[in-house]
Amino acid sequence: MEQDIKPARIANSIMQDTRFNGHYVLVEGAQDIKIFKSFFLGDLATLKVTHGKHNMREVYDILLQRGFDKMIGIRDADFLRIPNNDKFSVDYALHIFPTDYHDAEGMVFNSPALMDFIESVTSPEKLNAFEAKNGPIVDLAYNLVYPLACLRLANKKNDLGLSFKPKEKDGNRLKYKKFICEKNIKYLGDDLLVNTVWEFSQNRGRDIPSRDEIKRFMNEIIYLNNDIKEMANGHDLAEALFIICKKGLGSQSKMLVDAGCIEDLLFLAYESNYFKVTGLFERINEWENKNGLKLVI
Repeated sequence: MEQDIKPARIANSIMQDTRFNGHYVLVEGAQDIKIFKSFFLGDLATLKVTHGKHNMREVYDILLQRGFDKMIGIRDADFLRIPNNDKFSVDYALHIFPTDYHDAEGMVFNSPALMDFIESVTSPEKLNAFEAKNGPIVDLAYNLVYPLACLRLANKKNDLGLSFKPKEKDGNRLKYKKFICEKNIKYLGDDLLVNTVWEFSQNRGRDIPSRDEIKRFMNEIIYLNNDIKEMANGHDLAEALFIICKKGLGSQSKMLVDAGCIEDLLFLAYESNYFKVTGLFERINEWENKNGLKLVI
């Protein structure tokens, strides 16, 4: 019932917790706790889920209005740095720091944690043979989901009413194998992608444009040739990686149950040394130095 958790309620819980005297690190969701919690000094910083970046901004503003300033935020960049985004400002004043790449999962995906994980579920021989044929796994995964990322942005910019998440928490999920060939690990084309998402979006209370219209809007975004690593989100990458590992590499690892398991395994492989070379760490560290604080391990 995340949609029912209001910013004021979150801000109240922070203000009323008199046992903790450190700083709060506002994050969007529970996944961020898994990724970042071990990098902060627990007695000086505690992570607080706000259930979305819009809630985060409201919680931050409410706390400031009440004279509380012992907080920073970490938000997914999403499409923030895509060209011609009016919401992007290099002079943004609040201490809410965007992730490198599209989101926090993308930071993990673009770190050595990815190959640490890959090497734990397959042999060097299979990995070398696969990459010799298909190229680096990280590039392959991005290329497989880039059209979907463009469709997501087209939906956002043009309010197409498309859905990418299940109706219910445990409902049917988008079937990536409908537009990613599990045999050849290839993208099957825009028509199959658009049709898959179009069908998935039916009966959600919105009128959905025709498939041809949706494809036209998507192609407008594809034509812009935006930075692929700013476009693709971590969940889509995990879905592509699941297909790559299970079908491309033929991994028999019992750890590979679904894309969610892959995300969790990647988070476990993400070490503090990997985090410390990111732009996000650099920005937080700069804020720490200006304020004479040390929250990050």
